Amino acid sequence: ASARKPEDWPYVDDAASAQRCLDAAQSVHSTTRHIFCGHVHHQRLFYRGSDGKMMLHRPTAGVATPVPAHRHWVATIGSVGQPRDGKNTAAYAVFDTDALTLTFQRVSYDYTAAAQAILAAGLPAAHADRLMTGT
Repeated sequence: ASARKPEDWPYVDDAASAQRCLDAAQSVHSTTRHIFCGHVHHQRLFYRGSDGKMMLHRPTAGVATPVPAHRHWVATIGSVGQPRDGKNTAAYAVFDTDALTLTFQRVSYDYTAAAQAILAAGLPAAHADRLMTGT
């Protein structure tokens, strides 16, 4: 979740929440430039623009996005399971610390078998349905 009150699992899902996350991280480590968050189930990248406001960038899977150290970045990586973005592929990202790039990825997996395992374990059907629909 967010660097701001992680014990409460707040979503980083807009520019304002990305700003709060960044502020919280920098209150602990003032030199923080890159923050990576989960829990949101969407792949997004926020950065602080030259005007000081957080801006949204929607990444393209498989395309490396430059994340240079002169800016401040908050990335939501996505979800390996329980997607919320209409896609039933697993989501992850790779941060290249030498090139300072972040590449968001999507990969297919046997979500039908995973949904069946959820049902077989007696877990809520909504969790299995989410894997099938991606929502």
